[in-house]
Amino acid sequence: MSRWIVTGTLFALMLLSVVVVGFPHAEATDRLVVAEVLTAQNCPYCAVADPEVSEFFERNRGEVVIIAYHPEEFKGVPDPMGIPFEAVRRATIDFEGYPTVVFDGLETVVGGYEGVSQEYQAELDARMGVDAPLRLNVDVALTGDRLMATVNGTPERDVLHETGLYVVLTEDHVDYRGNNGIDDFRFVARDVRSVSVLVISGEDFSESFSFPTAGMDTGYLRVVAFVMDMETGEILQGAAARVKGSDIPAREGDDGGGGGLTPLQVTLLGVVIVILGAGAFLVWDDRRRRALRGRRPRKGGD
Repeated sequence: MSRWIVTGTLFALMLLSVVVVGFPHAEATDRLVVAEVLTAQNCPYCAVADPEVSEFFERNRGEVVIIAYHPEEFKGVPDPMGIPFEAVRRATIDFEGYPTVVFDGLETVVGGYEGVSQEYQAELDARMGVDAPLRLNVDVALTGDRLMATVNGTPERDVLHETGLYVVLTEDHVDYRGNNGIDDFRFVARDVRSVSVLVISGEDFSESFSFPTAGMDTGYLRVVAFVMDMETGEILQGAAARVKGSDIPAREGDDGGGGGLTPLQVTLLGVVIVILGAGAFLVWDDRRRRALRGRRPRKGGD
């Protein structure tokens, strides 16, 4: 019995290591998927999609980052969260109407309806299986009323097409009462910078950017960076960071996967608990049986 207990315990510890550190994988396969949301404050279907987007983000922290672009006006109504870049981005994707969510610049999910986050999940899962050709990280710091962002890229393999680095300043919560009834707008894009970069194996790159932050809640600011293949429109890799000292860690993933365990890790943790619990019970039961055998009176003879 003790042999099986030891074997089960070792197996449980192996699973626990997977829960804690994740599966081993090459750094080049690490990917932060960029989900861009085209939405508007007077779009009724967006009011249905917005909470689905938020729930989807919370469920997949560390694997996806959200950018919500608002138009400067929609159906003749100005949107105070609108920026000119929304029109630029809208013209380069498969846009059919608000709301549209595009994953890594390729696949889109259009419309707002209950359960649409299941479609978001399917697109995310598909993108997570695609190797990224580079590693990307971003560091941010506040200096007065300006935010400084430095993006560092480490290409793992060559990308022969022209590539561009985009850096987006987003505000995770904007307190505004929209015409569609939403009063807490999430992941709002506030400003955008871009520059051409080369993705060539062995040739790292570093670019710095400055953003004004006057009138923004710096505790909710996040910088999202992504490198895009300018020929195919595919976002090759994303990265995100928050201001140090804000209400959540400064880097995506600093809180152990960006906000919690993945569903697979939760399942494995449950298996570990069951195995260790069963092992503890077997040890206790084995000792109890041995104790009973030791106290049992012998039959016959003097």
